[in-house]
Amino acid sequence: FPPQEPLYSEASTSRLYQSQGRQGPPQHSNHHSHYPQQQQQQQQNVLDWRRHIPSPDFSDPNFGDTVVRVGPEHTALYVHRGVVALWSPAFSELMNYAPVDLPDEDPATFRTLLFLLYPPCSESHINLQNCGAVLSLADRFNCRPVCICCENFLLRMPMSMEICLLADTFAEVMPRLRPVALSWLVAQPDPSVLPDFKRISVGMLADYAERRRLFDAASHVKSIASHEDSIMAYNRSMKQQYNPQRLKLFGTHNCEVDVSAYWNNDS
Repeated sequence: FPPQEPLYSEASTSRLYQSQGRQGPPQHSNHHSHYPQQQQQQQQNVLDWRRHIPSPDFSDPNFGDTVVRVGPEHTALYVHRGVVALWSPAFSELMNYAPVDLPDEDPATFRTLLFLLYPPCSESHINLQNCGAVLSLADRFNCRPVCICCENFLLRMPMSMEICLLADTFAEVMPRLRPVALSWLVAQPDPSVLPDFKRISVGMLADYAERRRLFDAASHVKSIASHEDSIMAYNRSMKQQYNPQRLKLFGTHNCEVDVSAYWNNDS
């Protein structure tokens, strides 16, 4: 029997389409090629879910079930007792009273703190101007999640003397920021000329001095190692230039013994 054409060969498939009056197989868009982009877009939408949630309006009396009067003018902020009480024991005890009076607190700072307690818990309400006040308020009310939120914000910012002072002041509630600030201070040529350098605490200055000493020692060892490497490279080049075989060609047999003994010396 003559060899038969494969059932699903390109030629047989082409004749099948011609018999049906078609030019070829239907051209479908390859939607699978866009799948990674669609998946990435879906992941981005999931990550940005917070931007779809509107910010709470604490000035609306219908928003919460209790009122917090903040500042000397008793600015009313309406919150949910159960939501605020979850964040710290101090808030949990404070929410047992209604209304809650906080005459010594700043209304704008307390409002920023509430924005961090309520979804979407966005850090967009934090900046370098109010971060210190928010940290102080969160520290007084033992609100650890807000301190972590402020620390994450500061870690993403370019290091400066202002951030170093915040890392020094709130070292207990921001333990990750202090080593970064110390490393930045050590890397500065002369940090004493920086503004507000004298405001650093004695403890941080002691840690800075210790790190600076280790940094200078490491730099000295590195310079010595680099100098020794340059000397070894020079010796290797000299050994290649004045080797005994080359000296032997010129008939300097006495020098051959001296140079050979010198180059074979490990010291």
